[in-house]
Order: sequence, then structure tokens, then C-alpha cells
Amino acid sequence: MENAERIEFPDAATRNEFFGLLKGSVGVRAWDELYKRFNIGRSLFQGYRCGQFTLPKDKFQTFLEFLPSQERERFISMISTKSGSWGRKLGGISTYYKYPELFQQGREKAWHSLNHSGGGRRYYALNIPLRSDLCEFIGALIGDGFTNQYGSYYQTGFCGDKRFDKNYYDTLIIPIARDLFEAKAHFRYKNNGMWINFGSVFMHRVLTERFGIPKGVKFDKVLIPEEILNSNQEFIAATLRGIFDTDGSIYFDKRKIYRKPYVRIELNMKI
Repeated sequence: MENAERIEFPDAATRNEFFGLLKGSVGVRAWDELYKRFNIGRSLFQGYRCGQFTLPKDKFQTFLEFLPSQERERFISMISTKSGSWGRKLGGISTYYKYPELFQQGREKAWHSLNHSGGGRRYYALNIPLRSDLCEFIGALIGDGFTNQYGSYYQTGFCGDKRFDKNYYDTLIIPIARDLFEAKAHFRYKNNGMWINFGSVFMHRVLTERFGIPKGVKFDKVLIPEEILNSNQEFIAATLRGIFDTDGSIYFDKRKIYRKPYVRIELNMKI
């Protein structure tokens, strides 16, 4: 690590603000809980906090991804690095977009460590990376799913027709739930109906607290989350794909009023 590029804050107030926001964003109450979540020794972490040691760039990138986007960009514009090869100033917001893969890697590594570490109390970092598969999962939930809390039990579920939907759940919904939330699927069948339930508090909290998905009955108030609408076209398209996969249809209208079968694309949602 001696040759790693290292981050410097402009002053103690900025450094203290950064670590205070990090603590709040991760959702821990004590400093020792924070450094343990990131697998950093107490003395070393305290050195970073107090300015005794400069912060390695990779750790800064990992920490940065847990902050709200506006705060993230503000800190990028203020800090500097000891290495001339990276530029004395990071160049504000442009640097974030210049190295998106590094920030993404750091974020994914950090949130996985926080949410899937073994033993003891688990901490749920709700700002997991926005990805196409996550957006498609949310779209499918908007169409045919629900999430709710029943006492101390959290449940997120989907309902469909086992004749037509089972392959979709097996090949898309369940793998996404397992990959992002380590959630195990539980099945229930009745005649042609099928229900898939996930008893995951992490999944429930991400959906309700991060994306604003209503708890319980949602047909009259669920919306595509603002975060997705304000993101790029890839994520918006993935969300719409999930909605259409669950509530959409394509068919030929063969009524006699048409000369030949007329292709119809429909989205049937209860309003």
C-alpha cells in the first residue's frame, strides 16, 4: 500500500464531515461498528478519521459510494491526492465519470461486505448499486408483486400462472433475488395459480425505504421510483421490461372489423 495513491481533505472540518456522513449513510451508531463493517483495524481507521494518515484512494472510493450523490460529487471536487499521476485535483464531477468502473467495483465490494458478512448483527446498506437486473426486478414487482411487514416477519412476493410464468420466475426473478439479497424463494401452488415469497428484511427495506414501493396493497399508489426515472435509459428500459413481462401482452386481434389480424400490444394494470 506504500505506493497507492492517497487522498487528502482540505481541512479537518471537511474530513470530519465526510466520516460523519459515512457513518450515517451506512446506518451504524458507533465508530467501532463502522470500522468493523469495512474490516479496517481500529487504530488505522482512527488515523484516517483524525488526519494522522492520508486515506488510500481505493478506500475513499469505497466510502464515497455510500454517500448521497450530491454529497459524493461535492467531496470529489474538494479533495486532492498526493500522487501527481492522478492529478493534484480530481477535477470535480468529471473524475467520477472518468473512472466509473472503479467506483462501481468499490461500491459492490463494500455493500456486499456490509450486508452479507457472517455472524453478529447485520447492517443493511440500502444504497446498493443501481443495476439493470435490480430495475427489472422492481418493474416486475410493480406489475405482479407486493411487499409488507407482518410483525417481525417481512415478506415480498409475486403471483402468477404456473402454466406461463414459472419459467420467468425460475430464470429471472429468483436468480436476481438470490444474487442481490441472498433471498431464498418459497413456493405455493393452487390449481394454476402460483405464489413466490421471499422472507427478506433487506429486500423489503431496499424496496420500501430506498425506492418508495408502498407496503401492502399498492395498485392505486405505486409509481416507478424517481431514482430510476432520473437515471439512464438502460435502467428505465429494464424497469419497463419488468412491468411489461408481468402485466403486458402481445396478440392478434382477429375481429371481423379488421381486414387481417391486427397486432395489439397492451398493458393491463388495475387502476
